[in-house]
Amino acid sequence: MTSQYSIMYHHTHYVISVEYYIITIPHYEITMLHYDITIVPLDYFDNTVLHYDITMLYYDITVLHYDITIAIMRDTYDIIILHVSSKLFHHNTPF
Repeated sequence: MTSQYSIMYHHTHYVISVEYYIITIPHYEITMLHYDITIVPLDYFDNTVLHYDITMLYYDITVLHYDITIAIMRDTYDIIILHVSSKLFHHNTPF
């Protein structure tokens, strides 16, 4: 079963997208909670964007997933966070 909600807000200089969903698999007692917030500064589309996606998934334990996207400015080398998300997987059966 999946419940999903999303909101997008447009501004002159940036776009904000918020997504939230829950996936439940009752047979395996697994629930995934996912919050996804994306902020895209429209002025920085020209610059380098790096995306990191790390997932750890094991049976019978809690799993935390982090997903981050950053932009590096060409002139100043400033780092701007464009996207961060986390996912939590949990199985109720202990080791």
